[in-house]
Amino acid sequence: MAKRWELYRSSVGAEVVQKEIAKCRLKTHELGRLHAIMGRAAEGRLLPKDRTSLGEGLWELRLSCGERIFPPGDTRE
Repeated sequence: MAKRWELYRSSVGAEVVQKEIAKCRLKTHELGRLHAIMGRAAEGRLLPKDRTSLGEGLWELRLSCGERIFPPGDTRE
């Protein structure tokens, strides 16, 4: 069964991840690619190009769109 994403909120309820994604000003096709990567992550089917190990079971998810590279979040295994 796929995991459900819970995006980080600060202790005062600020939508930290949502704000970071909004700052990237993703184009429609880039947003689609981000959703695809997040879907693969939730299903445990990440591709090698989707992530970079940060050590100790922590992974950075990466979105690459031509010249633009975005690290949208991380996940723990």
